[in-house]
Amino acid sequence: MSYVQRWLFLTHKAEPLRRTSLLMLLAGSLGHGDSLLQGLKAYESENDGEWAGKVAQLRTLLETGYPLSSAVAMVGELFPEQTVTAIRIGEKTGCLPAVLLDEAKRVSEDIPQDQGTGISFESLLLWGAMLGAALLSLVSFLIIFIVPKMKEIFIGFGTELPRPLFLLIQISDLMLRHAYAYVLPLIAACCYGSWLLYKRTRHRLIHGYYSFETYFPRLWVPGLLRMMSLSVATDQPVSISLDALMQDMPEGRTAEKFSELRHRVNQGEDPVVALGQTGLLRQREMLFLHSALRSHHLDWALRHMASERDRRRNRWRRLIPEMIGPVAVVTFGLVVLFICIAFFSPMVKLINDLS
Repeated sequence: MSYVQRWLFLTHKAEPLRRTSLLMLLAGSLGHGDSLLQGLKAYESENDGEWAGKVAQLRTLLETGYPLSSAVAMVGELFPEQTVTAIRIGEKTGCLPAVLLDEAKRVSEDIPQDQGTGISFESLLLWGAMLGAALLSLVSFLIIFIVPKMKEIFIGFGTELPRPLFLLIQISDLMLRHAYAYVLPLIAACCYGSWLLYKRTRHRLIHGYYSFETYFPRLWVPGLLRMMSLSVATDQPVSISLDALMQDMPEGRTAEKFSELRHRVNQGEDPVVALGQTGLLRQREMLFLHSALRSHHLDWALRHMASERDRRRNRWRRLIPEMIGPVAVVTFGLVVLFICIAFFSPMVKLINDLS
């Protein structure tokens, strides 16, 4: 669980762990009105703050006769948009319990992603900021209090400062003279970067996607394939899934692409061909779906392709921080090594000169 998700959990906000438990509750109680309402009431009493208020709103809407898809859409940020779309399609295709269980499994995948190695972008940023501040404080202390005494000692013995220490002093003097040009911009950049990272991570945990992903349609293809598989598995027109998907689709280039796909399908074009014509699938992926269509396993192929894309994306999401971590460790290690050499070289020089 990342730092942002822990913060959302502690402040009783919507996050994957709570959403998974609520989806499991809805899947187990669906079709039994009294049990569903009693379960929601008990679940509400076990929670506090904003999340308990959202569950209370959901229970009230269900009591007044709203269908589940309308109720979850009216309660803001209760579930990610893709989950709301899946619930809407599940109601229309008659497989809502299975959809709820599948969404609970998919949403829960956001919980262990940040636990695999204990390395995440948030932890790297926090670790780097703390280590950088400690390193800067140590070097400042040594430059202010230790280096002047070393200068006096070397002047007294009539010898020159070692080259590493002299280079460190030059670097520190240069940084001090031009501090006005980089200190404030650097602090502002760090603060803005931290806030931007928090904002985007929070947006992903609440809405299920990063805000910049609306400009990259292929990142939304796994969700699209899952929605289409629901229609194919229940022998319903694919246009039902596409119409429901467009209701919850955020504005952007992805919405334009999906709108083009819906237009092609409504005009009678084969959905698999339309996916290739709009550029959402590559040629080898098209061949895989055509093969599955001929063997009457298109629903399985769509879900398999969506799961494979999600696994590949999650693997890269874990690998990038893992690759940045060693680079940061080596960088800080080289800086510390240079400082150690700079401050130990005077002792070695004095011993050699006096022996």
